[in-house]
Amino acid sequence: MNQKTRHNPEPSRNNSLIDRRTLLQATAAAVAAGGAIGNVPRRTQATDPAIEQAINPPDEFVTPLWEREFDNSVSIRIEDSELYIVERGLSDSISPELISIDVQSGDERWRREISFAGSPEPYQDTVFVEDNGSIVAFDRSSGDRRWEYEYTPITDASTARPTFVPAGGGTLLAADEQDGITQTRLVGIDITTGDRRWEETISLPGAQTGVTLPFSESDSEEYVLFGTDNGHRIIYINVTTGDIEEEYTVPVADPISSSAQVGPRLTTTSDFFIIENRSSDTGTEVIQVFSSFERDPESVLSGDNVRTIAFDRDGEWVYLIEDAAQIRAVAVPGGDTLWEEPVSPDIVERRVASSFD
Repeated sequence: MNQKTRHNPEPSRNNSLIDRRTLLQATAAAVAAGGAIGNVPRRTQATDPAIEQAINPPDEFVTPLWEREFDNSVSIRIEDSELYIVERGLSDSISPELISIDVQSGDERWRREISFAGSPEPYQDTVFVEDNGSIVAFDRSSGDRRWEYEYTPITDASTARPTFVPAGGGTLLAADEQDGITQTRLVGIDITTGDRRWEETISLPGAQTGVTLPFSESDSEEYVLFGTDNGHRIIYINVTTGDIEEEYTVPVADPISSSAQVGPRLTTTSDFFIIENRSSDTGTEVIQVFSSFERDPESVLSGDNVRTIAFDRDGEWVYLIEDAAQIRAVAVPGGDTLWEEPVSPDIVERRVASSFD
C-alpha cells in the first residue's frame, strides 16, 4: 500500500498563524453574535506559546479593537486577514447572507445573499458555500459569483445535502452528508471552473453515520472515511482522477455498539491513522490508532471524555482521557501512559498547562 501521501495535520488550517489581535477581533464578532468560535486551534497553552499569549493576552489587548452585532446566529471562518460570516435569516422571508469583513479594521468588504446558512469555506482566492443544495464559489476579493455546481444527492430526502472540502490537484471533493444511506456519492469538482472531473458511487457496509473528507493543498492521493453503523468504509483515492486505489472496512470500536456509533472522524499523520468514535447511548469516546488499515490497531483508547492536548510531540500525539475514577495522559501510537491522577478539575488545568513544556 502506498503510504507516502499522508501528511502532517494542522489542528486548524485557517487559524494556524493567528495572532493575538486577530483572535480578539474574531472573538468580538462571535460574542456579539451570541456564538462561539469553532475554528480556534485546539492546542494546549504549553504546546504553542503563541496560542497561550492569544488566550491570555496582556492588558493592552483585552479591549476588542472592534465590535459588530448580528441579529441571528452566525458561522465564522478566518483566512489570512479576512473574516467570513454566514448569518442566518430571522425568518423564512429573510435570506441568509455571506459577509466578508476585514479582520484588522472590522470594515465590511462585501455581502451576498444566499439561500442556505451553511459554513463558508475560504481557500486561496475563493470562498465556497452551500446554497440550497448547490456548491457556490465566490471571489474573495470582489464577492463576485464565479461558478455554481448543482450537487445531486444520492436520495431526494429533504435532509440530503453535500459536504465538501478543497483537496489536492485543484479538486474540490464533495460527498453526501446524510445519515442512514447505504450507498453514497463522491464527486471531484474543478476548483477553478466548477466543472465535474469525476464521480464515484460508494457502497457502504451499513447505514451512514458520518463522513471525513481530507484537506490537502498538494497531495493528489487521499483517504476518505464513510462511517456507518456496521463499520467504517475507508477508501484511498486519487482525487484528481477519481481512481480508487484501495478500499478497507474497519469494525466499529468496542465498547461502542454499532447502533450507537456516531460522528466517526479520520485523521492522517505522517506515521499513523487515528479514527475517533463516540457512543450516542453512553457518551463513551474511543480512539483507534492504526499504522495500516490492513492490520489491527496499534492502540485503542477509551473513556468518558478523550481529547487531544498535544500534537506531534516527538512524533507522537498526546490524549487526555477522563473517566469516573481518574484522568490520564496517553501518548499515541505507542499507548504509553505519561501520568495519571484521581479526578480533579484543578489537576486537569495544572497538568495540561505544565506537563508538556
